[in-house]
Formats: sequence, C-alpha cells, structure tokens
Amino acid sequence: MFKKGFVIFAGVALLLAAHMTQGAPSIYGPKGLFRVVSADPEDRGTMSLNIHLVGFSQPLDTGYVNTAGDTVHGQASDTYGAGDLYFTLGYSILDVWSLYYGGTLKGDAIDTQNEVDAGARTEWPVGRFLGYDNRRSIGLGDMQVGTKLTLPLLPRESESKLFLGLDAFASFPSGAKWKMDMINDSVVDWRSMEKSDVLENQGGVFRYFTTNGIDGGGRFLFTFQTPGDVPVLFHTNVGYIYRSSAADPDMIANQLIAGFGTEVQVGYLTPFIEVTTEQWIHDTEDSLGTSPIRVSPGIRFNTPFGLAIDLGADFRVSSENEVLPDTHFYVTTGLGAAPPWALHFGLSYIYDLVVPIEAPPKGVIAGKVYDAETDEPLGATISFPSDTAVASTTTDPATGLYKIQLDEGTYRVRIAKDGYKSKDIPVQVFTKRTSLLDVGLEKRVVARGDLTGKITDASSGQPVGANVSFPGTDVPETSSDLSTGIYKTTLPPGTYTVEVTADGYVPQALPVVVEKDRAAIQNFELLKKGGKITLRGINFDTGKATIRPESFPILNQAAGLLKKNPNVRVEIQGHTDSVGSDSYNLRLSEARANSVYQYLVSQGIDPTRLSARGYGETMPVANNVTREGRALNRRIDFQILSQ
Repeated sequence: MFKKGFVIFAGVALLLAAHMTQGAPSIYGPKGLFRVVSADPEDRGTMSLNIHLVGFSQPLDTGYVNTAGDTVHGQASDTYGAGDLYFTLGYSILDVWSLYYGGTLKGDAIDTQNEVDAGARTEWPVGRFLGYDNRRSIGLGDMQVGTKLTLPLLPRESESKLFLGLDAFASFPSGAKWKMDMINDSVVDWRSMEKSDVLENQGGVFRYFTTNGIDGGGRFLFTFQTPGDVPVLFHTNVGYIYRSSAADPDMIANQLIAGFGTEVQVGYLTPFIEVTTEQWIHDTEDSLGTSPIRVSPGIRFNTPFGLAIDLGADFRVSSENEVLPDTHFYVTTGLGAAPPWALHFGLSYIYDLVVPIEAPPKGVIAGKVYDAETDEPLGATISFPSDTAVASTTTDPATGLYKIQLDEGTYRVRIAKDGYKSKDIPVQVFTKRTSLLDVGLEKRVVARGDLTGKITDASSGQPVGANVSFPGTDVPETSSDLSTGIYKTTLPPGTYTVEVTADGYVPQALPVVVEKDRAAIQNFELLKKGGKITLRGINFDTGKATIRPESFPILNQAAGLLKKNPNVRVEIQGHTDSVGSDSYNLRLSEARANSVYQYLVSQGIDPTRLSARGYGETMPVANNVTREGRALNRRIDFQILSQ
C-alpha cells in the first residue's frame, strides 16, 4: 500500500508544471532550510511537493548506544546504516496561511560478515532481534499534518522584511507493518513476544520508527530579510513537542526544539547553514539523555521551472551524554538516532494552482516622441483623456520610444512634456495589430521681460554688492556687481516683490511690474544699519524754521526713502553754524528739526517712526570761520536708530 501511494506521489510531482519561487520546503513541509522553518510566507495558491533523503553509514566497530543504554561494537569490516526519506505535500491557502501533510519512510540495516553465535545473542539488549548476520528493517514512520501562520511586522513598502509566524503540527502512527529481513529463520524473543508484534510497536533494527501515540507541538518562527538585490535571511525557531506516550521513559520523552539558520539568495543559488537541537525532557534520571546539537551547512539549486535541489550534511557538535565518545551515535530513548554525521539530498517542486485569467487579445500603439526642431528624443507623458480607465505612461527619455497595449477601439491620445506644446491625436487600435504613431513636439515660447537697476549706499551713493531675491516664486536669486552696483535678470511677465539684502545694510523690498519684451528699471538705495544720512539742500528762512519751497523735492526723496524702508526708525537732527549764542542756535536747530518732522508726517510717514532733536552748533562738520564751512554746518541729518 505504501509503495503504491509513494509511486502516485512521485508521479504527480514529475507531471506538474511549476514556476520558481523564493524558498523551498524544509523536510517537514513548510518553507525553510533543512530543519529550520521560515516565517517568510508562502505564495498564495501554490502547492509544494518535497522528497528529502537523510542517511548515514559507519563502520560497526565505532559503536552505537542502544535503547537500553548499552554500547554495541562489531568488527572493523562490519557496517551499520540508516536513512529517512521525508515526503511532504503543502498548499498555501493565503499568503499568510498554509497547510501541509507528510510522512517518513525509514530504514535501518546492520551488515556483518560472520554469524553471531547463539550464546552471544543473550548479551544483546531487550527489545531488539540482533542475533543474525544481516538485519534490515524498512517501513513508514509517523505521519504528520500541520499548518503555518505568518504575520508581517514591517510595512509592505519597506525594503527590509520582518515576519513572525507559528507552525503547529500533530503526528500519528501510520499503522504500517514493518518488514525485517534476516539470514536465517531463528529468532531470540527476549520478551516472549511474536516478531511481528515487536516490529509493529517499534520498527527499526536499532531505532524506534514510531511513538505509537498521537503527538502534537508547535514552534514560533522569526525571519528577517535584509534589503538589496542579494537578500540575506535570518531564521529563528523555538518550540515544544508533547509526546502522548511520554509516561514510558524507556520509550519516548517530550522535547524542547530550537534552531537558527541563515541563507543568502544569489540568483539561482542559495547557500545556507543552520544550527538545530532537540532537548529531551526525561521523566527519570537514569534515562539515556541524548539531546544533540547539529550544524548543517547546505546549498539549494533553484531552477526557472520550479524544481529545487538541496545538498548538505549534518555534523553533531555536542550531546547531553558526555560519557560517550564522538565515534558513537546514539539510539535515543525516543525516535531516531544522532550520528556524528549524515548527508542530505532533497528535491522540491513548486506549482502555482492559481490559473491566471487569460486577457482578451489587444492591439498596440507604438512610436517615438521627439523634438520637432532638433529631432532629439523626449521623455514625454502619454495619457488618454477620453478614457480614464487606461493608465498613462511615459516614453523612454533616452530613445523617446513607447509601446502601449489597448483594447480595440478609437482613442484620443495626449502627448505632453514640460516646456513643449502638448498634442491631442486620435488613433484607431485594431486587435492583434500595431498602430504606429510618431509625434514631434514644438517648444513652448514663454514671454519674458527684463529687470535691471542699480543698488547704492543711500548716504554716499557708492555701489553696493547685494543679493536680489524674489520671495514667493521659483525665480533664482541673483546679485549686483560689486564695482557698479548694477543687477540684471530675465523674468516671465508679472508683478514681483524684489528683496535686496547686503551685509551691514537694512534689507529693502519693493514691488516691481515686469512686462513682456520690456525692461523694468528699479534702483535701490540702502540704509546702513546705525548709519547717518545728511540731507543737503534743505534751506530755511534766515533765522527761522520755515522751510523754503526749493527744499520740498529733497524732502520728498527723503520721504520716499523712508517708505521703501517701512521698518526703519530715524532721529531727525537739526544743526546750525556758530553765529549767535549757543542757546539761540539750540532753539533754532530744534525748531527746524520739528519742521522737517511735520513735513514728513504730512507726506504719510508714521510719526511713531520719527523723532526730532536739535543739536545747535555742537556737532560741526566744517570750520565755522569760512562762509562755505558755516553753510555745511547748517544741515538736517537722519540718524538710523533701529530696524
């Protein structure tokens, strides 16, 4: 019955067409390495079929420890061997949920050249028929069914991947009758049991093939995948297996299971390594403790058609039983053996059961978008304004080529690129035919205007090197020439706020209107921070504070300067020559400063920005001996107080 089922299983695997996916089944069924299971989710709708062989063979004189705890040796020419053929079938219902089912075909053999005499047989352990030269046992181990759940812990768009999973499983006896071959028909029955009964309960020559109970367990899964074209995956498993027959310490025990593995996915090759252990929890202190730790390197060969081939080996690095040398392998107080080494060979197929719905045949429009003047290819956007269901696309910037599949029909195609005039073109698409559409775009002529001017020191009239910016726009900043103070730029027509800044000067911002094909001129006079401006040509009636009319244009310029710098506060300072008494000159200078104050307020200057003060003859700038010197001393100054 088993042979028939196995042939059907293998035949189905060979007939399935498959596609390659990242990862292949572990020996237990879910995606993983050898024994380490990955939390990485399976692909929805995929079926996996896996056959995995683990086997070893050693000279018998190295010895093994049987279930009674005795060390058994043979001759150097004698050998023993064992093999497990795992076969599993898995199916992923969802990306995060998969089911699997499988079992193990087990085989044990001891091959000796000489018969063991009847007297020597009494020294073999209870429960094993070892009185024959050649002993071989083959049969099914326990069957297993399980399910795996996966939870992604990082957003889908994240380059790194982190998964948490749970793998729950249960095993049960297969009910198989094991077959033992031997040289002769004589048998030693240490328990006065029929050979078939003993074999049915235990199975192997020197291993148990079944626990004769329904067992269950689970393992938590953690997987982290690094970003990049060559991802590295790290897996961690921690779990527990409950054995329903664990009450018999000579038969089986519960287990703590753990494993860690890492793999590197390099194209079709995936080298990996894992460390695994099963820690037996015995009910009695004198039970044989054999909790091995294995290191298992391997390599997986993936193919484009869904076949994965695994090659690798186990190397035992430690065990609880420190008395036994590394030349022994252990027949545990439960299932299986822990040899010093074992070889792995696996074949896996991945088949996608989700049949894609074949799309109806389409037509194609293809062509090139280029500069109509230079014939240079353009990276343009192609959209379909009359059919919003059709997604827009872009041409290749290097070649200008494009190709779009569409249902048969008439479409309005829009080709657009920044800086070019867009085009709307009707095109007819026919099924299974290609319609050629080459499009040349003309550059869009953008109206421009010039802006220029000169930036100077308001006091000295000297040129100033300043930065000129246009807040609230994408127009790049420019600057004035250090030697001339002249700046110049080209702008689209419109109204702009032009801001001028320079080290040591009060920033100034003015509105400017730029017209198409015309040059706008805007000069800037900057006030020095804490500086002083002398208003030359401000004349008053002799001995009075009355401003003469010829002084109004100069005062109007001063008012304009204050309006251009609305955040500046100034002190209006009145000064006289030395003719007359000190007290007279002080009163006269203050009266004249107040006259200028009143005039500026009448021109719309905020009075809170102004203060007036007379200094009389105390701050001369020239000699009062000459007429020219006295004329220079009679003046009005603006002292910049703050911004």
